[in-house]
Amino acid sequence: MSSTPEHLALHGQVVAAATRAPSVHNTQPWRFTSYDEGLDLWADPQRQLAVLDPDGRQLHLSCGAALQCAVVAARALGLDAQPRLLPDPSDPTHLARLRLATGAPPTEQDVAAATAITLRHTHRGAFDGPPLPAALLEELRLVAEDHGAWLRLLQDQDDLLALEVLLSRADDAEQADPAYRAEVAGWLREEPSADGIARAALPEDPERGSSLRLRDFTAGTGAPREGAAAGDPPIAEHPDVMVLLSRDDSTLSWLLAGRALGAVLLRAAQDGVMAQPLGQVTDATVPRERLADALGLLAVPQLVLRLGHTSSAGQAGRRELADVWSPAAAPEPASRPGGSEPYELDRAACLAYLRSGRLGRVVLPGQTRGLASVLPVDFVLDGERVVLRTGEGTILAAAREGGWLTFQTDAVDDTGRAWGWSVTVAGHVYEATGSEHERLLGLGLNPTAGGARTHHVVIPVEVAQGRRVGGPAASPHDRDPR
Repeated sequence: MSSTPEHLALHGQVVAAATRAPSVHNTQPWRFTSYDEGLDLWADPQRQLAVLDPDGRQLHLSCGAALQCAVVAARALGLDAQPRLLPDPSDPTHLARLRLATGAPPTEQDVAAATAITLRHTHRGAFDGPPLPAALLEELRLVAEDHGAWLRLLQDQDDLLALEVLLSRADDAEQADPAYRAEVAGWLREEPSADGIARAALPEDPERGSSLRLRDFTAGTGAPREGAAAGDPPIAEHPDVMVLLSRDDSTLSWLLAGRALGAVLLRAAQDGVMAQPLGQVTDATVPRERLADALGLLAVPQLVLRLGHTSSAGQAGRRELADVWSPAAAPEPASRPGGSEPYELDRAACLAYLRSGRLGRVVLPGQTRGLASVLPVDFVLDGERVVLRTGEGTILAAAREGGWLTFQTDAVDDTGRAWGWSVTVAGHVYEATGSEHERLLGLGLNPTAGGARTHHVVIPVEVAQGRRVGGPAASPHDRDPR
């Protein structure tokens, strides 16, 4: 499909539908660009939740759901939509390439699925309908499997009790973190908005008749949530609880789980069934591991959902199409003839590449003949901070002294050497202690080196520089000054 005005108009319709997908805190962390045969999907690291989602897992789930909505919308327009996930190993922000071509006329099922995009919304109050029929629950399970993920229905009372306890503990831990409360408050919207969570969509009664605790978006605002009128009994609910599972915790599995999530929610919406995320228990690595152990799961839990019938309606705000879609791919920079010349990465691109890495190097000023000490370390990016887990030694001593510390990581195409990149950052290093240390344990950073490594060292990304050479076109953050 060439990029004629007619085809670009179809691209715009597909993207508009894709942006109706659910996303964590309604951040909408995606961006689309058109190319001559279809659309490219990119992550938008600037809309990633630094505290709640430091590794970008929920960003990828959100973008996977957007990709699924794009595929469904394309089929309803009579287009054959063939997605290829992670098409450029040198660019972790390039999540998918969606090839669009003229296809068979849409079926009634295609049209019904696309119509569900406009009906689906995240429900944040009580479910007031009957339990879901067994046939629909089985169909939702099969839909998830068709897209490379699994759904586990929780019906056993012991399983539900374990979830209740773990959910409450995870929620308490998050609410005790001032950085988490500030981040949540930053996405709460008092007035109609293009993104974020509208206060009007939140339940008035936190005691909804269910023991499964919802996320409190008002906790960081200092404003108490209104409760139900005195003496009113809580609504008796009959939702079903399901766990979305993936094969592992790789970027590919996150995207597949996101596509499966989108497909499940659209199929449910066709029957008037909406979903409610219980994300606190899957936000961090440790609660997810505890949930898997408690439920005897053999796969990796990505999200817990309550599904049920509801009489409420309404959708969250969405960003303008022009803010998320570039109708024509940006040209290659003049300094990159044939894509072979090195070029500089901006800060957003540097952070995106850092999120894709796991092994880097700390550079310590040397004391022997002027040589610096370069120490390999495992790391994870927590928002805009490089986090290391180490024991007693030179790195921890440097952290306790304070001052500037330099960190570097890179990657290269080991097969054909067609691309490579390098990112170097620096900041005032420190040792994380107290509640911050406890929170960082939830990142699941497990160093390759043995020995007792019980300390967290943090390098804020105060300065960042990077270069890339070779490979296909760069991400929008390399090309788009916005």
